[in-house]
Amino acid sequence: ATFGLAGNTMVVSAIPAVAAAPAVATVAGVSGTFATTAKDSYATVAISRSLTSGATLAATYSTANDSLTLKASVAF
Repeated sequence: ATFGLAGNTMVVSAIPAVAAAPAVATVAGVSGTFATTAKDSYATVAISRSLTSGATLAATYSTANDSLTLKASVAF
């Protein structure tokens, strides 16, 4: 879901779990698909703010690894 108000944006995402799957061999032993590693579901919340100077500040939190990422960018 995305929410926005006067230069502020918040995006909340839910990423579903992925089940493990083995690779599937096809003609002449060449793999048609690759193995998939299982991954638990997780969520992210990203908040950004556009400043009048043209700069943008953003923070993203992920429950996948309990990480918080902060970014600042400037458009010229």
